[in-house]
Amino acid sequence: MAGVVGSWRITWTDSWGEDDLDLVGRAAIVFDRRNAGSIQVGALHAEVDYRPDRSGGLPRADFTWSGYDDMDPVSGRGWVEVDGDSLRGKLFMHLRDDVEFSAVRDQTEK
Repeated sequence: MAGVVGSWRITWTDSWGEDDLDLVGRAAIVFDRRNAGSIQVGALHAEVDYRPDRSGGLPRADFTWSGYDDMDPVSGRGWVEVDGDSLRGKLFMHLRDDVEFSAVRDQTEK
C-alpha cells in the first residue's frame, strides 16, 4: 500500500507522554481512499479531510480535522509525510498548541 492511505499507529508526540497516547483509545491516524479519515490520540478524537500532495519526493498529505478533546470541540489543520513504513506530521490546533507526532504503519494491515 503506497502513500498515506492506511492506518498508522501514533508512537510519539511532543505534547502527550507515552502513557497518555492511548488514554481514551488506541492512538492512531487513519487515511482512507476517499480523502477522509480519523485521528485518536490522548483524549482527542477527530474526523480528517485530507488531500494528497505528490509534488515533493515523499508521499505527503495536508488535512483539516474537527472533533473533540476531552469533550471540548476542537479543530485545526495538519500535514503528514511518509517515509517507508514511518510517518511524521504536525497537528495545528485552532487557538491551541501545535503537536508534532510520529507513527508507524499498522502491522495488522499487512
